[in-house]
Amino acid sequence: MRIWSFATLCGMACLAAFAQPATPPKYVQVDYMKVEPGKAQQYVKMEQDIFKAIHQDRIKKGTIESWALYAVRYPAGTNREYDFVTATVFPNYAAMEIPYKGTDATKIHPNMTAQEIADRAAAARKLIRSDVFYIIDRAGTPSAWKYLEMQYMKAEPGKGGDYLRAVQELWKPIHEERVKKGLILGWGIAGLRYPGVANREYDYVTATYYSKFAGLEDSYAGIDNTKLNAAGERSAATRKLVRGEVWTLVDRVAGQ
Repeated sequence: MRIWSFATLCGMACLAAFAQPATPPKYVQVDYMKVEPGKAQQYVKMEQDIFKAIHQDRIKKGTIESWALYAVRYPAGTNREYDFVTATVFPNYAAMEIPYKGTDATKIHPNMTAQEIADRAAAARKLIRSDVFYIIDRAGTPSAWKYLEMQYMKAEPGKGGDYLRAVQELWKPIHEERVKKGLILGWGIAGLRYPGVANREYDYVTATYYSKFAGLEDSYAGIDNTKLNAAGERSAATRKLVRGEVWTLVDRVAGQ
């Protein structure tokens, strides 16, 4: 689950105005799943028994770098929009054109037809929507984790570049310090590439990695308040926090 694992931020213009990455960015497709009450175990079993091996084959062929399955811990309740999330990391934009290139699911599961595989997936969950992000920056490179704290941000009109500057100049050093202190395992920010409509709900997402649930309680312990206040004030003028979520890693496959 790396969700970075876990993107054209405020759009390509925003990126060009701020900082074009030295190397092509990696892309992450996030699929949001709704499961019928009482069918959570059925859905997880379907992912692990059928699709996990398919994703391993995709990794072997170099189409993707990793795949992860998360259960949404918060918000809780029967009325939440989605219950599970999958995050698939592509090495580059071109790899998304044919996302299952060279992978034959019926060879991996010779006792099932392609239609039967599709039917099993459809019976286990409903795909609510998909987002495509590209990775912008990160602090720390965790190889294992249990929880993700996700924050979805909406940039104020015309201030996407200002928000990114605040993140990379003020927040990133703070997150690097948190990693060094053992408060978190890692942190990353990505921009939303698709959907690309002007009225989309959010433009960016940040992900913070934890090994223990208790780590979310006071994850800024010992960090200088002056730094936190400066970063908070500067970023508050450039974006709004649309929502925050906590995801629990259920399963993951990745390349070496």
